[in-house]
Amino acid sequence: MSDASPRHSRWFFLLLLVSTASAQDGGLPGSVFRSFTSTAEAGRAGTGALVESGPFAGLSNPAALGNLQEFQLGADLAFRGFGRSARTLAAARSLTPKLALGFAWFSAGNGNDLEARIGPSPRPDDIFSDSQNLFDVAAAFRPARAVHTGLGVKLYQQRVDRSSGLGIGFDLGGVWDAGPWTRLGLSLRDLGGGLSLPGLPRDKFPMRWGLGARQLLLKQRLASFLDLGLVPRQEVRWGLGAEFQARPSASLRAGYGEGRLGLGAAARIRHRSGFIRLDYALSSSPISFWALSHRICVSIQWIPRKKP
Repeated sequence: MSDASPRHSRWFFLLLLVSTASAQDGGLPGSVFRSFTSTAEAGRAGTGALVESGPFAGLSNPAALGNLQEFQLGADLAFRGFGRSARTLAAARSLTPKLALGFAWFSAGNGNDLEARIGPSPRPDDIFSDSQNLFDVAAAFRPARAVHTGLGVKLYQQRVDRSSGLGIGFDLGGVWDAGPWTRLGLSLRDLGGGLSLPGLPRDKFPMRWGLGARQLLLKQRLASFLDLGLVPRQEVRWGLGAEFQARPSASLRAGYGEGRLGLGAAARIRHRSGFIRLDYALSSSPISFWALSHRICVSIQWIPRKKP
């Protein structure tokens, strides 16, 4: 074997790794960055991401930040199997009745060195590690009473062993409260998105259209969700989800979409300045129903006291 073979085998296994991650997250370039859903959304199989507000809203639809109440902070942890995990920290704040800002950091990786084997050898031909980071800044503005618009900027970073690549992308979004129980969301994600790694051509992320709807039922105790997604000339996706408020401080979630089944639960605890919410989700993989992912999330909402 020549001196160049280990290097070539490393890039071969890098491409295999990226392809495997894309297959688990939807099969599209850049899926490792673009498949983010919060724990609450994962419990509904990813549905509701375009219409629900919260500290992580800017990663899916920046316009959804417009429905925030004051300051919210969240920490999300996902265990995806095969030694892979993902972490997300996010903060969002309503600055004025018409303006809200959000910041988020998403990090994923295998957590351990990966062994690359070309043949059935007991010893690996190479060992390398990988990690991905996503930094997001989003803003929402309310031009009319029931309408919010949003803009997001994402910086992608991927590291494979000693090689590192960077990229940038943009998101646009809108949210319309069509009635007291109906909300519609529209997003256009990954405008100009892509990632460049040394020695490899630029991986251009396909642009994605998304449409989401939420309808409140049963005296607003049940929220039903419908999501539609389109990647031009590639695929159409859909998902159905529901969230039932069993008690004022507890809710149950379920959903199906993109070959995934999601189940989840949430509990809300009141503290002196607001609320603490605990979320858990269990979701399957489109590759295998038994390839399960576990997610947990802790989020805090601060509500300032009204001055007498």
